Amino acid sequence: MVDPIGRRSGHHPKRPRWFVAGGILSGVLVGGAVWILAPHVTTTVGGPGLLQMQVRGWHDRIVEAEWTEGSQTVSLARRGQGLWPVKALAPRGSGRVTVAVRGPGWLDWLPWERVDLSIPVSVPAAPELRTVNAHYALNGRVSLNWTAPIERLWINGREFFVHGRHVTVRLAPPHPGEKGHWTIRAEGPLWEKPVPPIKVAWSTPAYLSMSTNLSTPLQGLQPLTVRLSQPITVAHLSRWRLNPAVAGTWKRISPTVFVFQPQKPWAPNLSWQLSVPGSLRGPVSQSGSFLAHSVRLQGRTRPGSVLRLQELLAEEGYLPVRWVSAGRPLMTEGQQQAAIYEPPAGTFQWKFSGLPAALRALWQPGQWTALVAGAVMQFERANGLAVDGVAGPEVWHALIQDRLNGVTSPYPYTYIYVTETLPETLQLWVNGQVQLTTRANTGIPATPTLLGTYPVYERLPFQIMRGVNPNGTPYADPVSWINYFVGGDAVHGFVRAQYGFPQSLGCVEVPPAVAATIYHTIHYGTLVTVEPPGVSPPAS
Repeated sequence: MVDPIGRRSGHHPKRPRWFVAGGILSGVLVGGAVWILAPHVTTTVGGPGLLQMQVRGWHDRIVEAEWTEGSQTVSLARRGQGLWPVKALAPRGSGRVTVAVRGPGWLDWLPWERVDLSIPVSVPAAPELRTVNAHYALNGRVSLNWTAPIERLWINGREFFVHGRHVTVRLAPPHPGEKGHWTIRAEGPLWEKPVPPIKVAWSTPAYLSMSTNLSTPLQGLQPLTVRLSQPITVAHLSRWRLNPAVAGTWKRISPTVFVFQPQKPWAPNLSWQLSVPGSLRGPVSQSGSFLAHSVRLQGRTRPGSVLRLQELLAEEGYLPVRWVSAGRPLMTEGQQQAAIYEPPAGTFQWKFSGLPAALRALWQPGQWTALVAGAVMQFERANGLAVDGVAGPEVWHALIQDRLNGVTSPYPYTYIYVTETLPETLQLWVNGQVQLTTRANTGIPATPTLLGTYPVYERLPFQIMRGVNPNGTPYADPVSWINYFVGGDAVHGFVRAQYGFPQSLGCVEVPPAVAATIYHTIHYGTLVTVEPPGVSPPAS
């Protein structure tokens, strides 16, 4: 059926499309407005406050926040995004935080504008110091580790504002090797109860120490090793002094070990000393520590072979024996240096026959005896060295140079033999022959002459000998042509009515004219043997 204007009966006209779209858009806008206006709350337990809370929405607000534990209720105040108790809470408490969030006042009647939360929260444990022993750095830094964050710290009453579990503060710089105690107090967040004061022991790094780890004396090109007690940052090697000066270089091989490498082999029997300044002029460790004072390390290089020393002294005429090499001659300084510790093979032969048994008994190849000491003293005197009977580096150097240049002893081989068998007698031996025999006086029983064999170590043409007699009276005797051989005992000239029996206070006295002959015949290092009564002098 068609109506008068041509429309079908029972059919409604279509709505325009814009009307439908408008309805959908209106719904979206209303929903969006509701979402925007509604409070959006996110929470995080912990942080600066008891609870962290972020509220997003239009004019949304927290209208109430409380902490409840059992019957105890404590209001919470908002600071930034944290909720803080208005009074201190006991540590390790367990309760709930209730929060009421509301939207704008004119909309808070709507259910979606009201958010009520109840969140279980535990109060953190009180901060505790992880150790009661603190490290006090030499730059004044003190680092303390706590089990929970702290906000304030007091060390012996001095306050520091800090934050976190691991805190570092600065105090006055201390000295190495110090120790003591601090009273430390700390507070966590303001709503936590303060930590009770505790005693903490502190110490600073020890002073540096140095040592050499030489199980055997230095020899050859062996490096000198120096160890320090702490890793070193700055060594100041240019201020380390080796005495006597030795050409070479210092090198660091680890944080605590330095070595000196000589350019040439160490001289034998060299007494060396290493001086290193203290304080900040010397080595400084990673902790800032240093030597408390200047350090002197000392040692001695390995002595040369006694056998090689005897070989050289014999070749150069300072011993009553000669040495015959079994191999090729050593023609260079390098060969001679190597032989100091590895003597070449060869044989010794006596140069003179009929020498006294007391002298012959002192010859032992490879062994140091008074015979060798006397020969060294003779060599030192001949070469202008200090006469001490020690085969030091200067002696070895001069021995090698003389051997390479063919220089031999300027002296004959001399020897003095004294016997206390009555009549007491002195024999002067020169190159294996008795050149002079004279009666002599040795010490009285109260002040006897020392028995044995000793090298002459001091010579004087004249001296006033002073001392005290056995009865306590002083004496001052003029004596001449003096040859000291042990302690205060000497062979010298002194006028007596008779000779041949004990009269002196320990010296060996002979007539002055005879003493002059002896003095001008012998030299430094000449051996003097004094035999006891009952030993007859050897046949001349």
